[in-house]
Amino acid sequence: MTMYFGVDFHARVQTVSYCDSQHGEIHTLDLHHQSDDLLTFYSQFKGEVVVGLEASGYSPWFEQMLEGLGHQVWLGDAAEIRRSAKRRQKNDRRDAELILDLLLKGDFPRLHRPAAQSQEILSQLRYRNRLVKIRTMVKNNLQALSIRAGLSVKTKLLTRSGKEKLSALTMSEAASLQRQQWLSLLKDLDEQIGQVDSWLRKKANADKRAAMLQTHPGIGLLTSLGLVHTLEPVTKSKLMRLAQTSSL
Repeated sequence: MTMYFGVDFHARVQTVSYCDSQHGEIHTLDLHHQSDDLLTFYSQFKGEVVVGLEASGYSPWFEQMLEGLGHQVWLGDAAEIRRSAKRRQKNDRRDAELILDLLLKGDFPRLHRPAAQSQEILSQLRYRNRLVKIRTMVKNNLQALSIRAGLSVKTKLLTRSGKEKLSALTMSEAASLQRQQWLSLLKDLDEQIGQVDSWLRKKANADKRAAMLQTHPGIGLLTSLGLVHTLEPVTKSKLMRLAQTSSL
């Protein structure tokens, strides 16, 4: 017997519609994330349990809790789920019931969900990208300060000689304070990005797939990890789809 759960998930509350494959009696209820004991509710169901919900950025903690209980988590394409609705009117109960109905009929538009390790590495790659964007903003502000103070546009500020020239510039009190704090922030960002790179390098060194990819010209640490953990698991059908896409 399999238990199926259709969950309309929100940041603070979820509407659950569920039934088992044997009796088919449907139950629906609301669970509030702060006041209700979700762990106790979901842990009472044993055997094969399939929980379907729309993919969102708010649910990782919920997905981890379910997997810790041994339940299956299926993430669905929100647009495809909505397209399956027979009514235009939308509410939480109907959404939960629709997800459950798709699960029971075998029509649930399931999305690939990376393994926990892949999710962690991809999260670090995105985090590094955000740090680099912030660092670029800092560099641009330092460049603007130096130009306003008369330094040549062609000066490479981030070399040792460039930083010496930047520090030697005569600036107003406000501009001088900005220069000091931007440089301090730049140093901190360089250290943080270096720590993330070190963490990612350890993961790549322990992964034969990433190491093999890095033997190809133009593929480095970040690209190899991104490819491995975005495409994982690599199947023949997936490779065929990628080949067809690249040939278009």
